[in-house]
Amino acid sequence: MAHGKQLRSGAIGAAGTNTYAVEFAAGGAIQVALYGVFDYGSGGTSVKCYLEGSYDMGVTWVPVANITFTTADDNKLVNVVPESIASWDANATQSDDTSANHIPPRLRVREVVTGTYTATTLALWIYVS
Repeated sequence: MAHGKQLRSGAIGAAGTNTYAVEFAAGGAIQVALYGVFDYGSGGTSVKCYLEGSYDMGVTWVPVANITFTTADDNKLVNVVPESIASWDANATQSDDTSANHIPPRLRVREVVTGTYTATTLALWIYVS
């Protein structure tokens, strides 16, 4: 059964970090999609939206996927479908617009804004199936 949720909608302002909890468990998921609609106004440098997961009930968060917006209108989608991975570095810095191809049982999205945006909005949705 698929579950979807809008995580945020509205203005992006000053630099900072926001975290959005995903209120449904992803255990047994075969696919996770993170979709963002960025309406650029002016200012700012980047907005990075990190999909993170936890295997230890939220004590430690590891990278799952990332979408990045800069200084232009954009729609982005990253789709995570697990593959057979022998090992991966849970502490590695994740490149923009990539996926680590695993789905932990608990998920969140961490938004990191660099620079101060004016008249700029971002809407984010997550879908788990």
